[in-house]
Amino acid sequence: MPDLETQDAPASDSPLVPRARDGDRAACRELYRRHSNGIFTLACRMTGDRAEAEDLTQEVFIHAFRGLCGFRGESSFSTWLYRIAINHCRSRLRQRRPGALVPIDQADVGTEPQRATDLRLLLERAVGQLPEGYREVFVLHDVQGMGHGEIAEILGCSAGTVRSQLWKARGRLREMIGPHLKGEGYEVPGLGQEAAEPAG
Repeated sequence: MPDLETQDAPASDSPLVPRARDGDRAACRELYRRHSNGIFTLACRMTGDRAEAEDLTQEVFIHAFRGLCGFRGESSFSTWLYRIAINHCRSRLRQRRPGALVPIDQADVGTEPQRATDLRLLLERAVGQLPEGYREVFVLHDVQGMGHGEIAEILGCSAGTVRSQLWKARGRLREMIGPHLKGEGYEVPGLGQEAAEPAG
């Protein structure tokens, strides 16, 4: 099972891709090792379900390895792979019945030593209730640590759109989480007050 964290991949996967395309299992294993944790983390944050994220991770790599003949190298392998992952997450989420998530107003931040765990769960629940586009940008930027340009490539939009959606996503999260943290002294990274929406 992949760990719920982002992996640091080497600068270039390009030497491995042709080998993997030719059926080299060692190259496929290495590409999986480099990127599986990142794909799992993305899927877990997008779906809110570790078991579903594990299934999605396997689906993404099966799809990617079977489709390597269509990878033309116009973007990095990781960008191409994350684009596949986003599409699989979107498809899975659209198959869900409405109301699968617990409303944020039913959550609460408990007492020590449970507060940190409760806050993490509260944030995950709030992220799960963001509109799809906001959630994708927030997870890719604030969880995966990607830059605006790479996210724009993955999602097929402009960097300005990424910045705008990230700003709106953080605003929505502040609205959802803020009332639960009054007087608690907690501050969620990335959700500090921002004066104005960034220019496109």
